[in-house]
Amino acid sequence: MSPSPPPHRLTITTPDHQTRIHDLETSVSALQADNRALLTERQALKADVLRLTTHRTVLQNGIDILLAQRDDRVAEKTALEDSHSFYCSKLRTEKWVLQTAMHALGVEKDGLEAENARLEVENARLGDVERKWLAREFSLADCELRFVWDAVRKRLIDGLE
Repeated sequence: MSPSPPPHRLTITTPDHQTRIHDLETSVSALQADNRALLTERQALKADVLRLTTHRTVLQNGIDILLAQRDDRVAEKTALEDSHSFYCSKLRTEKWVLQTAMHALGVEKDGLEAENARLEVENARLGDVERKWLAREFSLADCELRFVWDAVRKRLIDGLE
């Protein structure tokens, strides 16, 4: 009995079979090379997917940061607009208060000018009265001095006699 060939080895019986086996072995080698190339390509694709996933994560993080910054700017803009509105309202109120005060001061100024004019007229009238009164006082003083002088002179004359 002849030993049986190993199960993974083919027994070549005819030249056609040999050619066929050679063709099949070539095909297997080509398929194995294709398989290795596909595995290499698959690993490269996995690396690309990993790189793209990482890149996507980085981009998403950047987008999240930009959205947060935009939200902050929107909140800041809203706060500035509210503040601007508040201060504009406050300034309008202060302007109205100042205009009212200026109007009141204008009325008071008009009243003071009228009072000043009245006082100037009164002063002029009093000035005339005062001048007349002073003239009368000087006149009385002059009369008193004459009277006293006359009395002193009379005593002197009486004393000399």
